[in-house]
Amino acid sequence: MNVRPLAISSAILLAGAFASGAIGQAQNSSSGANSRPERSIEESAKIFLQEKAKAQASQRAKLEQAGINFGQYRSLVARLNNISRKESRGLAADTEAAIDAALVEDIALELATLGFGPQDLRPGAGATALINAASKKIRLQADYDDYKLLSDLVVSGTVLGYRLPDAGSAGRAFMEMRIDKVYKGQAETESTVLVELQSGVTSGGEKLQYSGEFLPAPQTQIVALLSDIPRAIRSDDGRLSRPNVGTSYTKMVEPLTIKGSVLKSFRNAMPDVAVGNL
Repeated sequence: MNVRPLAISSAILLAGAFASGAIGQAQNSSSGANSRPERSIEESAKIFLQEKAKAQASQRAKLEQAGINFGQYRSLVARLNNISRKESRGLAADTEAAIDAALVEDIALELATLGFGPQDLRPGAGATALINAASKKIRLQADYDDYKLLSDLVVSGTVLGYRLPDAGSAGRAFMEMRIDKVYKGQAETESTVLVELQSGVTSGGEKLQYSGEFLPAPQTQIVALLSDIPRAIRSDDGRLSRPNVGTSYTKMVEPLTIKGSVLKSFRNAMPDVAVGNL
């Protein structure tokens, strides 16, 4: 069954705003005659959208630092606008438009972060499924099939170790992994893949480790859902620098730890998966 993602997402997006308004009203009604005027759903939605705009600006800044092509990103947003179904929610026209724009921006940011562009949203069922998967991931409702659809490469393998940037250089670290089996994508077994991490090294040489990042010990066997990083590692002047020719550079979409015959999402982002269902 095809789910219309943006209509569903609008309900999720507004749920926080409505709840905020309801909480505010309950507090106001219990505080007596000197309480603030009750906050309307319209006002709550606008406050929520202001916070959403700040979060999205931060995500865009991270994409800019990663070297995203914003011309392609704007085309991605335009394609999503053409595909998405607008829904009336009984709010003012400007609020309705802002909600629609926020929903599109959320999905565009998610897809762009995973390396998708406007060419991936051609009309048809494929585009709809991709948008649905991104929408469900944002709402923490995605399952293994959704994550697999959002990934370029799904492999099982062994963690070999970690690589930091060259001495004196700033940048992110990489987890090195040997591929044992390929479930999706093009890769050779026994080849090595480098997975970009959030952790890294500052220009001052300080090592940074992000709290909660998946950093298994060497020789740990995992299943990794990965997206390709076509820009690989950038040198200071922006030119591509590939110090290891033939090595694939990727970004983690979701890591799965192996517990007997069951795979568990490291971040509890999806239900458990049986190894036989990969």
